[in-house]
Amino acid sequence: MQVRKLVLKALFATIATFCSCAPLYAQQFPPASSEPSRPTGSLSPGAEPSALTVIVEQLEKRYNVEISVDPRLVAPASLRAPGKDLSLFAALSAFTRQLNHGALHRIYLDRDRVQPPPEKLAAEVRALSHLPSQGMVIEDPTHNRALFFLPEQRLPDGRDTNPLDPTGAKPLFLLSDTAAPVDGRTQAERLADLQAQQLEIMARLPASERPNPMQTGLEMVQNLLPSQRDTFLSTILQAGLQTWQGASPDTRNAMMQQFVQTAQQSKPLTRPSLPGGSADVAGDPQAQQRKEAPIPTYGKELRALLDTLAQRYRVRILLDPDLLPTTRPQLPANTSSLDQALDGIAKALNGVTWRRIYTRQPPPDSQPASSPVLGLPIRDLVAAIRTVERLPRVAFRADSLLSRDSVTLRPDISVSSSFTGDLTKLRFLARPTYVFYTLREGGGNPSDAKQLAELQRRQSDLLQEMSAEEMAGVMIGEIEQFQSGDADTRTARMRLPMMAAMMATWFPRKAQEDRAAPP
Repeated sequence: MQVRKLVLKALFATIATFCSCAPLYAQQFPPASSEPSRPTGSLSPGAEPSALTVIVEQLEKRYNVEISVDPRLVAPASLRAPGKDLSLFAALSAFTRQLNHGALHRIYLDRDRVQPPPEKLAAEVRALSHLPSQGMVIEDPTHNRALFFLPEQRLPDGRDTNPLDPTGAKPLFLLSDTAAPVDGRTQAERLADLQAQQLEIMARLPASERPNPMQTGLEMVQNLLPSQRDTFLSTILQAGLQTWQGASPDTRNAMMQQFVQTAQQSKPLTRPSLPGGSADVAGDPQAQQRKEAPIPTYGKELRALLDTLAQRYRVRILLDPDLLPTTRPQLPANTSSLDQALDGIAKALNGVTWRRIYTRQPPPDSQPASSPVLGLPIRDLVAAIRTVERLPRVAFRADSLLSRDSVTLRPDISVSSSFTGDLTKLRFLARPTYVFYTLREGGGNPSDAKQLAELQRRQSDLLQEMSAEEMAGVMIGEIEQFQSGDADTRTARMRLPMMAAMMATWFPRKAQEDRAAPP
């Protein structure tokens, strides 16, 4: 009973930290009401549409086109509609040039693909626009598939048919933000990937080493700069209020109870993280002083092994500099080809694969294996491969109407007897470069504890970049995960930074409603 009281006291201290860091609580949480909650929807259902939205709708009607708008775009206060006497391309170009970091693309989608949300479409276009301008072909020999990335210059103003499919639908136009990340993922997708990595690591850790969700919340707030704090907490409060109103009372109570139970089952809060330096919950001095033993890695041995294969088969093999295996790589027995040897090595190493890369430039045989390909350092080349391979496996074309450049993605092409001829027709060299790399980005090979701390920090940073709408969408996803998950899944997800943020708004709201309830 005493332990439970201490845990609850620390929990509400954590929540108080969130809510007292900015004078926003009373503004964001209006007095509790007995009226039924409205369904989850817009954070501002009665708000007037922005000037950007109004002008885009006018342009769609005027020219009978569809215009998708990246939600990350920021329009200046001086935004004006283009003149009615302008042609479609002139009007859209003039309008785009008024936007901060604005870009304008004409998009052709495969007819079998459902049109993605604007934020996803914009993320894909940014990714394609930042790939090497020379083009490249990525072959996956293990699955006998290839991906063609084909840039084009000197784009004409108009086009009557869909170059991907003459019978396909007419193009749509995209206004996007060029200043956003270029990895092809939305904010929610980046967060989901970091969460998946955290859950994977926590599954390997003993229960005593798994993070306390209250500690996560405290550190997330304490690591904020003063200039960031008010904005971030305001965003959390807006998103948390929306999800509170959209969730049923039973779901809310079950999630809050799970949060408390998970905190009780976690290692105690460390003394430095308690608000005001409180010692209500004792820390673990031995754990704080424990030194982590270095983990041996075998990057040099892997490099030597790949060099041996490169000399034997007279090819060029690039190694991802972030790939540092913790097991000594060995050449598999009974390998009669380079493909078999690379497959065997990759399978013995967790999360590793390899590809053949075709370019329009001869490989520099006289240069060392670390020299650039497509003008990119190896780490950047690997990042480009990861980016293009995580895009949807459907044909896609984006024409930039400001720079007159175009990029076409043709993924999932079967590698058949005509593959070499296809390369030649598109001016690619038939001699490939081999790239051996880790599937997940991130340098070095730190311990699980260090990886976990870094993943939580990156999640907190990502949450700070989200709008209230984006954060509410992720919170709604967490509610759905909780409703469909088993006991272990529910406990594990309660340790994520997003859950700490959501609970920091739900507990005060619950307390407020309890106080307002009739006796």
